[in-house]
Amino acid sequence: SAALLNPASLRVYAAGPLTNNSDAMSRDCAEVRSILKRVLGSYDYQGIRFQVYDPGDVTQPGSSHTPEEVYELNHEQSVLADLVVFHVTT
Repeated sequence: SAALLNPASLRVYAAGPLTNNSDAMSRDCAEVRSILKRVLGSYDYQGIRFQVYDPGDVTQPGSSHTPEEVYELNHEQSVLADLVVFHVTT
């Protein structure tokens, strides 16, 4: 059968707080992102896969990115995403 998408992937943006969290909340947020990447990263239906962008892997606090770069990178990834998953903590 022909591929449904070219390329056969859906982009996912994992949105959630990375700053101003308690230690416990930071651990919870990291766990949610980890679960999302593990579940969606292993998904494959007729060749369709998910590509999960996690800002915590790229623009986490303490990264070498300027605040402007963080905004630009994350804005671009969220706009390009086919699906945005919001992890709301408050």
